[in-house]
Amino acid sequence: MITNQNYQNEALKLINQFKEELKRESTLSQEELDELKECIEEIENKIQQQKKVPKFVFDTLLSRTANWAALGSLAIEIGKVLELLPK
Repeated sequence: MITNQNYQNEALKLINQFKEELKRESTLSQEELDELKECIEEIENKIQQQKKVPKFVFDTLLSRTANWAALGSLAIEIGKVLELLPK
């Protein structure tokens, strides 16, 4: 759970970057795109509600972005800010 406003703002900024990258990614199937959108929206909602992001949601996001460098890098950065991954 993020309680520090700076970390919350940083996480939300990374999420917005992730969403922008999703719009540019043309090699994703509609199913993959929908799943990634669902994961990132759930993460965003939890942050805005100042609740803990479920690890399985982040793990899903991370595993589904493994084949896309830009998306995977952003997912890792989000995980670090949320303290789901070591910095």
